[in-house]
Amino acid sequence: MKIPFLSKDSKINLILIIFTILCFLFQIFLIIQFKFLYEILKTLFIIEFFLLILLFFKGIKEKKFIIFCIIFILIIRIPFYLHKHGLIFSSDNALEALQAQAIKDTKTAPFFLFEIMGHNGTLKYLLVAFVWDILGKNYLYFLLVQLLLFILFTCLLYRILKPIIDEKILTIFIFSHFMFIEIVFNYSLFIRAGPYLEMLVFFLIGVFLFDFTFENKIKIFLSYYFFLFSIYIHPVGLFFALGFAAVAIIYSIYSKKFLRNLTLMLGGSFAGAFHQLYYLFFKPKPPPTGEWYKIKILTPSSFSFNKIPQYLTDLFVDIKIIFKNIFSLDYSSIINFIDSPGILTSINKALIYFSLLILVCAIFIVILKCVSILRKNLNQNQWVYLFFFILLIIFILKVFLLSPKPFYEPRHNFDLTFIIMLSYLITFSAILKIKRFLSVKSILAFLLLLIFTLPHYYCYLKMTYIKENSYREILSILENNKVKYLAGDFIIAYVIYFLSERKILVSDSIGPVTIPFFYPQMKKRVDKIPRKHKAFIFFSENYPHKKWHKQFTKIMKITILNYLKKRKIKFKIYKLDYFTLIIPFPATCLQ
Repeated sequence: MKIPFLSKDSKINLILIIFTILCFLFQIFLIIQFKFLYEILKTLFIIEFFLLILLFFKGIKEKKFIIFCIIFILIIRIPFYLHKHGLIFSSDNALEALQAQAIKDTKTAPFFLFEIMGHNGTLKYLLVAFVWDILGKNYLYFLLVQLLLFILFTCLLYRILKPIIDEKILTIFIFSHFMFIEIVFNYSLFIRAGPYLEMLVFFLIGVFLFDFTFENKIKIFLSYYFFLFSIYIHPVGLFFALGFAAVAIIYSIYSKKFLRNLTLMLGGSFAGAFHQLYYLFFKPKPPPTGEWYKIKILTPSSFSFNKIPQYLTDLFVDIKIIFKNIFSLDYSSIINFIDSPGILTSINKALIYFSLLILVCAIFIVILKCVSILRKNLNQNQWVYLFFFILLIIFILKVFLLSPKPFYEPRHNFDLTFIIMLSYLITFSAILKIKRFLSVKSILAFLLLLIFTLPHYYCYLKMTYIKENSYREILSILENNKVKYLAGDFIIAYVIYFLSERKILVSDSIGPVTIPFFYPQMKKRVDKIPRKHKAFIFFSENYPHKKWHKQFTKIMKITILNYLKKRKIKFKIYKLDYFTLIIPFPATCLQ
């Protein structure tokens, strides 16, 4: 039986059919928690992986640049993978890996951050658990799963935009894989925790499937299914889904198929969200803890016309900070750790101004395109301009209506990141005419993007080396002293818990940063242990933290030392480059 689905390529059809089944069973798995589904999902994952390998080799045959692109993606990350544990920059990253470990051990559905926070999460934890089942637990495999998702992201972007953007320009940016944008390169290495990249992958699957002729109902239904699934992966997907849905509505009205589109939208959305609805209506809500609950929304009742100038000023300042952070948030903090050539900071600043110019040019080009589109006939290959414009408006409204905290971070503004990526493609395609891929123009363009990458590449690599050495030194001291319980700051606590193979139980209660909803039972257990039977870890003065953090750390360190001295408890102090360990003595007390 012939099923009209995607294209004439049977391998792509089969891959997407199996992946859809995998996602749908995953949704059921989340609700019923039956362990036998774990093995079924793992079998589907293995089949899917081998089909992707076959498709990859077919792609090599058809498009030889794909193999060079992927080889370059892999090679440029090898120095990081040689120090894989150094990529666990903080407890945020460790908690993600611990989630995969918990799934592997229990064979139950992956609840995001141990079912403590709101019910949103990612398939990636489950996929990593499958890989660990087959190959053994290794943080490198976690990173390679993330890299696989990044490769899928770049391939999807290429396939989607190929009919719209000049293919030579598109090839240059896919080959460089936008690594000059700090937050994109960051997520390709999983330096920052969170399922933002996965969210974007699922959104792009939905875009890839969408049929602007509205003839293929299966494709449209599945498009909306994956749009809603992307929102499950992370709520930021809502902004992308709304932007594309608006474009789809415009096209459906023009094609006089609005009702068909609406019906498929409602059906696909329900299929993609039924498990979320189940938890919304039949499960208790999580406690209102964390920064997300402190967000303030500008409501009609709080709006004042007299404050419009202030609103606009605040909006400008917020967007300026958000835009800058897309390219330099981590660089600005890491640069304080390391000695680096001053030219790197100049290059990073040049990238920010250059990207702003690119964005402005793209907005101008898009406005002209949108005016032309609305005056003439809608073309299937022009949807990206409407989407760009609508997503930009949604982003501005989001910043205007929501208080910035904690939305200054680039991960919370992945919509702007995607807008910037499209800006580069649209602008370069409009102003840079390349006749041959291997030409002076293309090589110069690629070298420019490579130079822009140098600041954060250098800083990340240096930081990875420093972090891994620090973790190795800490673990060695704790192991030699037979430490079983450790109290410290959130940033380091769960890194130690993961790297010690969960043999050292930890608590972040002494802070300065402490987050109550991670491992509350373990935290209570460690907190009940007398101070003479557990070790303490603090950041040293050399660690580039904010002033309040350093002051609080100093107070807590003095408090612990005074307590031990007052009770005449012997202890050792280990002063490392960035950490200070206080361990009661003799070590047998800690067994």
